[in-house]
Amino acid sequence: MTSFRGQSLTFWIKYGLKLTVMLVLSSLVYLLALMKKRQYEKDNLRDITILFLPPLGIGDLIMISPFVRILQKEFKGHKVKVLTHLPSLFEEINFVKFEGYLKAIETVKASDLIVSPTLCLRHSLFLPFSKLFIGYFSNCFVQSNFVKGGAQSRYDPKNDNYSDRAFTILRLLGIKSEDASFPIIKCHSPSVSLPERYIVVSPYGKLKEKRLPVSKYVKLLKTIIDEFQIPIILIGSNQKDEVKFNKLIESKVKNNLIMNLTGKLNITEAAYVIKNSICFIGNDSGPAHLAYHLAPRSFVFFGAVNPSAIIPKGTKNKICVYFSNKCQYRPCYNGLIRPKCSKDYICLEDIDIRSVIHDLKKLALQ
Repeated sequence: MTSFRGQSLTFWIKYGLKLTVMLVLSSLVYLLALMKKRQYEKDNLRDITILFLPPLGIGDLIMISPFVRILQKEFKGHKVKVLTHLPSLFEEINFVKFEGYLKAIETVKASDLIVSPTLCLRHSLFLPFSKLFIGYFSNCFVQSNFVKGGAQSRYDPKNDNYSDRAFTILRLLGIKSEDASFPIIKCHSPSVSLPERYIVVSPYGKLKEKRLPVSKYVKLLKTIIDEFQIPIILIGSNQKDEVKFNKLIESKVKNNLIMNLTGKLNITEAAYVIKNSICFIGNDSGPAHLAYHLAPRSFVFFGAVNPSAIIPKGTKNKICVYFSNKCQYRPCYNGLIRPKCSKDYICLEDIDIRSVIHDLKKLALQ
């Protein structure tokens, strides 16, 4: 039995309680931090820390990287760094490894300004230790202890493009820039020998509502091999579930043209493999965000997420997106709390593999 937008009453009660607790706690921290109203003087900023902690991932980092690049350019000669659990991915961006909250607090204390370029409730834990702060800490409005107008600067997490939320912060800081170009992504050749021509596939996704089913991938890869006789390289992290998922696909396809490198590449090696491929196939994920900038063509499956909120502006001409509109509730994922699907993931289950093959033949395998 469903009550609203395809979800059960129990789901909405749990959703509401969880969201309320998170927002109340982070908002209390924010209000306490607001008691320390500060004066913003751009010339006095010598150390700026951009917070980027879990559950934010590689895809999120890539999407906000133009914002980081602009800040570094604007505050040239000053220390602008990203405090994150993620590996260093860009040639031009300074990364500081997150090694626990105690060390992170010391980093924040030493900073003149901390920035949260996208909503992450964990970032609000650092507000009491900051001098100046601006960004999305406990909700989708810009929060700051020195800038007015943030309350009118709200973004829609389901539909607004990722870059827009970060550029709102630049505007409030008085930085005028329309340059949304991305920094250079590091690419390192792996030790393993690669085929001369190949398609790279990243089939895993942590969230089921963003992941094409195994049966669909098996049908797709078998068809590609049968029709085009092109090697396929599977990539993914060394996480247990991902290794198992990709191994299952490999075993079901059963073909010597499948090369499974899951868990065998670091992020910069995966970037190299994507960059030198014929094309990329996968779900909306970190590897897909690498592909948007590196692969000649990308064929990406979207489930609960709106592609226009994710795909970087200016690259849509080389990206094909696939999802079904048969579910009236999509997009249903806001990036914070997972929806509980009552429609059997029809937004992914109903994707026609024949349309993907048609586009591959027309755009990448001529």
